[in-house]
Amino acid sequence: MNPESGRNLWGFSTAGRVFFGWGAVTELRNVPGEFGQRVLICTDQNIIKAGICETAVELLGAANAEVKVFDEGRPEVDRETIERAAVVAQGYAPDVVIGLGGGSNLDLSKAVALLLKHPGPISAYYGENNVPGPITPVVAVPTTAGTGSEVSPVAVVADPERAIKVGIASRALIPKWAIVDPALTVSCPASVTAHSGMDALTHAIESLCARVRNGVSPHAIFVGKNPVSDVLAAKAISCIAKSLATAVAHPTTAPPGKKWLWRASLPGWHSPPLERPPFMRCNIRWERRPTHRTVWETRFYCPP
Repeated sequence: MNPESGRNLWGFSTAGRVFFGWGAVTELRNVPGEFGQRVLICTDQNIIKAGICETAVELLGAANAEVKVFDEGRPEVDRETIERAAVVAQGYAPDVVIGLGGGSNLDLSKAVALLLKHPGPISAYYGENNVPGPITPVVAVPTTAGTGSEVSPVAVVADPERAIKVGIASRALIPKWAIVDPALTVSCPASVTAHSGMDALTHAIESLCARVRNGVSPHAIFVGKNPVSDVLAAKAISCIAKSLATAVAHPTTAPPGKKWLWRASLPGWHSPPLERPPFMRCNIRWERRPTHRTVWETRFYCPP
């Protein structure tokens, strides 16, 4: 074998199973049978008020699950919230953690699942491949499009002491299941749909413009672009371009637009562009507020 051939190796990872489509949320009824009866849901007050959490609890209850809800999630989830949720989780000892809501709630569920199996502080796991082993199973149920946390190996934490958002990157964090139901986006305000849609578009452009990283181990978390990510990123850009304006203008009356937005932004591939073109670095910096977020991954799942 040519010694140079190893330079072209690249790896793939995503959620253990992805359930996508209208009504996919009903798959929650199968969670207790797959992972255990004691369920912890990490969510926030907006999801509670929208009635989405109530639906999730009812579906789980139909399968005789015991359910506890932590509803103090927040945008830009921080260390304090994670540590408070971890205390609740440790007292409850769930078999599975469900992240329900936007990307921050999904990241919260990953961090809590990590701390259920490994001692804190959460800062001990910042960076790449610092999680020492498996975590409590995570099921991710996103209600917005854009972050892709439901299938990624990354949880992002806002750390006030460092004044930045910090990533925990490990394949141990990848959810076992991602349950993605476009109907859950219908209650999103138009501004949330717009912001998350632009987030997805930014990821797609960033992925398409990234550089190939030769010589990187296929077992690394951040592996650069590859042929499959190019195909999915291009498809994502096309889908978002066709659907985002409709989804924003008609947030409750145009579910097909929502469906295409989800198709464009639901991640299923990770191809983090660590070597971004200069114009992308400027774009990312301009787009984020108030704490700078470095987008470490782009990942797209776009069913035909």
